Amino acid sequence: MRTTALLALLVLPLAAGGCGGPDPAELERRIGELERRLDEEVELADRVARLRQLHEVATATALLDLVDLQGLVVRLAHGETPGAHDLTSVEGAARGLKHADWPDYLRTEAENAAESLDALAEALRGRDAERARALAPQALAFQLEMRRATARWLEAVAPWQRTTRPPHVHGPDSAHMDHDPRHGGVVGMWGDVHLEARADRDGAIRVWLSGPTREPLSAEGVTGHARLAPDTPQERRLLLSRAGEDLLAASAGALTEDSLHLAVTLQGTPEGEVKMDFALPVLEP
Repeated sequence: MRTTALLALLVLPLAAGGCGGPDPAELERRIGELERRLDEEVELADRVARLRQLHEVATATALLDLVDLQGLVVRLAHGETPGAHDLTSVEGAARGLKHADWPDYLRTEAENAAESLDALAEALRGRDAERARALAPQALAFQLEMRRATARWLEAVAPWQRTTRPPHVHGPDSAHMDHDPRHGGVVGMWGDVHLEARADRDGAIRVWLSGPTREPLSAEGVTGHARLAPDTPQERRLLLSRAGEDLLAASAGALTEDSLHLAVTLQGTPEGEVKMDFALPVLEP
């Protein structure tokens, strides 16, 4: 309707200069007005499309964050039966990821994360605990990566925030998406840095560093700490020291619990400061 009204600017009777037809100056003015209004309409449509995309991505990210994958990894590791809410939240997050209008450089990651959640949902639906136990850590790694990737994108495109680091792209068969543990722990990802954390019954807390394609990263010059039961009255802070080429470690003393919440903060990595939370089963050494 608005376009029709704009076109009327040209077809309405124009002031004629005697019998010689429309005044060229008036015609030029009306053409300029039409072009300006059309540009405004295109800009408005673009803004609406950007806001819709922002809303869809933010909604999908929120649904993904609602899935307690860290808790599910721990419960499955200890033989507990997942609840109906686990399946519902996993299925909801997968649907949100598949239906959102992702920007090109996040689309492959979103599709990979959705496929991982679909596989986990299928295992939970079929009560296949062994398969779910194998799939949950990978789904958790995708969740952590998507959380950070979407946060960076939202900061980059939202007018009220800025970012200095653009998101990165993973191909569907990229080794970047290899989140399998190498040392029996749980793998997380921050930018191009992977961390694998493990807690043992004797109190050994270990964190291995690897790069974008899981090649070991040198721990030289990397410092940091780990917090057990962070933000609780039982919180303990442990200094992480280099214990191998790609390894940082600390001792927490004998652990009696079957699982723990570990918050790791590192400085000096290729990504600068890295902060990562883990829900870890306590394993026998």
